[in-house]
Amino acid sequence: MSDLSEIANYEIIRRIGEGGYGTVYLAKLKNRAEYLALKIIASKGIERERKALEKYLNISDRNNMVEIIDFGSTKEFLYYCTPLADSLDENFQPEDFRWQPKSLQNLIERKLEGSSTVWFSHSEILDMISPVFDAAIVLGENKLLHRDIKPDNVLFFCGKAKLADFGLVEQDVRSLSNIGTPLYIAPSWYVNKGGNPDAYGIAATLYTLISGNLPDTLGRPAYRFPEKEVPERDRERWLHWHRCILRAISENPADRYVSLKAFKDAVFSDDFESSKTYNAQPKSKINSKKTFFAIALCTVCLVVAFLLAGKFRTGISPDNVSYANRAEYKIPDEIYLKIKKNGFHSGGFFIEDINTWKAGKQSVLNEWSKNLEKSKALAEKTEEQVIAIANEKFLREWKESPESITHSGGEKLKEIRDGEIKLALFEWRNARMGLPDELTVLEELKDAVNGDEQYKQYVSEIYENYLKSLK
Repeated sequence: MSDLSEIANYEIIRRIGEGGYGTVYLAKLKNRAEYLALKIIASKGIERERKALEKYLNISDRNNMVEIIDFGSTKEFLYYCTPLADSLDENFQPEDFRWQPKSLQNLIERKLEGSSTVWFSHSEILDMISPVFDAAIVLGENKLLHRDIKPDNVLFFCGKAKLADFGLVEQDVRSLSNIGTPLYIAPSWYVNKGGNPDAYGIAATLYTLISGNLPDTLGRPAYRFPEKEVPERDRERWLHWHRCILRAISENPADRYVSLKAFKDAVFSDDFESSKTYNAQPKSKINSKKTFFAIALCTVCLVVAFLLAGKFRTGISPDNVSYANRAEYKIPDEIYLKIKKNGFHSGGFFIEDINTWKAGKQSVLNEWSKNLEKSKALAEKTEEQVIAIANEKFLREWKESPESITHSGGEKLKEIRDGEIKLALFEWRNARMGLPDELTVLEELKDAVNGDEQYKQYVSEIYENYLKSLK
């Protein structure tokens, strides 16, 4: 990093974090006792970042936004200063190297590693993810993107979750898929098809929060639930959340939520059936007078169209494609064959050529097959076998650490053993229930690799949306 002495007003104590956009230092204003977080962003586009931060300053007083106290720039980097987040462990002061901020990531890790057998409650999850949605919505309303939404960047201030560690950029900047943190970054196919990178980041973050797993397992039934206990009454809510997440990151742009607000509303909805269907339009009351005149007008239009039909020839072009029924649109063979061979990229729309597309599907198929074999092996076991394996695991772990036995009473050992068995049975039942879904996905992936129908549908949907954008 360049010479930080150029930042004249701050005493920099030590580095406390590093991310996709720069480095975070523990600092103090000179002659002040209050600890602060100082973010240094090495950026070629300093002026662009400065403009984005100036926009952010106008909205950073919102309850769900981290306040920026000060910002500035040198010839080589930009910096901004925020309050320091709450401490994960009150026993450690910020200058102690063992100090860690209270972040969503740290809370998830503590929950996974802790002795409690219970996962976060649904109300705790909603309380933690709500400010993330709200912050991203406000940013979007001001034509800004966060670009790096992930559990590490959800910090707690005075006990409340806030979205922090901004790598702000205005929404018209290209190549957004190259910006962010691996696993939580929006892939190029998602961004190139009009996806909001912040929506993807929220979806991936919510997935980790409800499952305890990294986003690379997203969509796999065996990973829907955390290793800790989720109350039976909440299982349907968890499945509802997973459907919401998959819809938000759908490969088909038409399936995605129209806005972050719509995504949030779906996640917070208690109508779990609503996430099972897409594009459901609310029914409206029928006005008999309006219906009569509408029918009459349609009749006249049909007659006129019939009379004119003999005078005009029609062809497929951006100006005459009908979108009343998506299933009616068929991409012309000539265009399809060109895209199939060379791919297509225009106006923010990107279509892979068939070889690239199938190679991607083959990679997913290979990984899916490996995980399916594990799920099948577990699902095929009997309940007695699962209990016996859990018992063996318990005994093996205690043999490997005999010193622990002397510090645990009989009741405690029984509690730990019962917990191991309960967890094993939970994973076993989950594998058995999820196996049909995993097999269905496997067959779909095989069809994609071995045939052309799915590819043609993929091409048609994106090309149709491209034509719509020309209207």
